[in-house]
Amino acid sequence: MEQAHQCHIVFVSASERKKMRAVVEAVQADSVLTVGESESFVAAGGVIEFRLEDNRVGMEINAVAAKRAGLRISAKLLSLAQSGKR
Repeated sequence: MEQAHQCHIVFVSASERKKMRAVVEAVQADSVLTVGESESFVAAGGVIEFRLEDNRVGMEINAVAAKRAGLRISAKLLSLAQSGKR
């Protein structure tokens, strides 16, 4: 996780679900976009969570986590996503 601080984007796969919260917390103060595919990734503080909905990829965005990381999410991207914590 030490190297995650040097990244712009960190993807946490479903196979790393047990480490999800630790990874998110490790980079929370950095300007790192956290992206995951596990259920409750956004609830754990991640910024973008991908999910399958009716055989289509959808996403949920945690605007609070993005702001905390110093990231701005475009209005266009927000319009395509379900909003998570605000």
